[in-house]
Amino acid sequence: MDNVPHCKMIDDMLDEVRQEVKIRCALRMIRNSKLSDEEISKVTELTLEEVKVLKAQASAVTA
Repeated sequence: MDNVPHCKMIDDMLDEVRQEVKIRCALRMIRNSKLSDEEISKVTELTLEEVKVLKAQASAVTA
């Protein structure tokens, strides 16, 4: 990790944060809306597969 430029490390951390925000937003939509998986995917910029996985995980937690 010492050989990685600081800008690259910061960019990687920001990418992780952005992904986490997308996931949290999608989970809120899954729990609180009537949007389709496709609509959630479009709004959050997550793939349709990612949304389906999150939806399955959310329903497993509430089951």
